[in-house]
Amino acid sequence: YPAMGSHSFMLSECYFQTGLLHQKQGDLVKALAFFRQAIKELPRGCVPAKLHAARLLLMDADDSQKKEAESLLKSLLGLSTRDQTNGQQRSVRDVRAIESAKRRYALLCYHEDRLEEADSIVQALGYELRLASNVLKYSKERRSSMSISPAMSSVVCMVDDALPIRMLKQMITTFVGDSTNSISPTRFWKEHRYREIDGHYFSYAHTLQVQQDETKDEKQQQQQQSPP
Repeated sequence: YPAMGSHSFMLSECYFQTGLLHQKQGDLVKALAFFRQAIKELPRGCVPAKLHAARLLLMDADDSQKKEAESLLKSLLGLSTRDQTNGQQRSVRDVRAIESAKRRYALLCYHEDRLEEADSIVQALGYELRLASNVLKYSKERRSSMSISPAMSSVVCMVDDALPIRMLKQMITTFVGDSTNSISPTRFWKEHRYREIDGHYFSYAHTLQVQQDETKDEKQQQQQQSPP
């Protein structure tokens, strides 16, 4: 693995930064090309380039693009916060990219109905809850309909201060509470039965362990119903 400051590292970083510029400008085709070039220049490094390339590939992916994206994300799963080749601590940028890659790979597994593999990843990341399987797993047609084209991305924007301050304070008091609030903020969640299995918000109510048990039960039922 080339040391930081080496020719390979600097060239790979230049490709990566150029890719980021094209991505910011909305030219995703050129951005992906530069991310791929950064990876080619430094196959065992340039962690964020692999993450960014995988994200672009999955935006409107066919089977070959999905396989390439999965391969890129999977190459980051086994990486730790310390580089095994030289024993040095990885940069904050690389650590964040590795964590993001694990979350994105887990989401891909959920889409592909590989629930146990995905659950093990998110549990290792410290998560205790996830959405119900039928929320996370949806058809290819639905994923395609949600993709945003580069042309549409130019009209998407973020607006600050959209809510009046008075309304925002009321929402904070209701959902979070404050030192002057005489009513506990947990009252809202209790009244809406947020964590009850048969409540309105069932998708959020199950722990990952419960989800795993349900998955095993579903598979056992399918095996019993299927002909020998």
